[in-house]
Amino acid sequence: GEPTPRHSEPCNVVFTHTNADLDSLAAAVALALLWNHQSPGSDSDSDSQSRIPTHVVLPRGAHPSAQRFLAFHKHLLPLRGFKTILAEDVRAVGMVDAQSADRIGRGKGWLEGAESVHVFDHHDPDPEDPDDDDDGEK
Repeated sequence: GEPTPRHSEPCNVVFTHTNADLDSLAAAVALALLWNHQSPGSDSDSDSQSRIPTHVVLPRGAHPSAQRFLAFHKHLLPLRGFKTILAEDVRAVGMVDAQSADRIGRGKGWLEGAESVHVFDHHDPDPEDPDDDDDGEK
């Protein structure tokens, strides 16, 4: 069939790492739900009028265990595909369970155009990543 047509819709995007496992998926959904109630970078819920939707994007599929979970629950989650979002509409980008832009596949191309980038990862900092700074934001 034909791909779903894209239309302009300002939004935020949260990326899992490629081949998303359950902890990456859970972290991405949690961040998207938070940002849907409180804008990225905000300390309060007072900016509710300026809120835009946040979508989770899996850059390159999911691990088999996450695929099984998604088979039953995908309809309950704020998931979208790359082809349904225009890169120029992305305002804030969240990266979960990944520090390096290389771990978000083609999502790496959306980082430069975003107004802000937020990295949330429980792994130790990568000494090989020259873009890795301590504050986790662009």
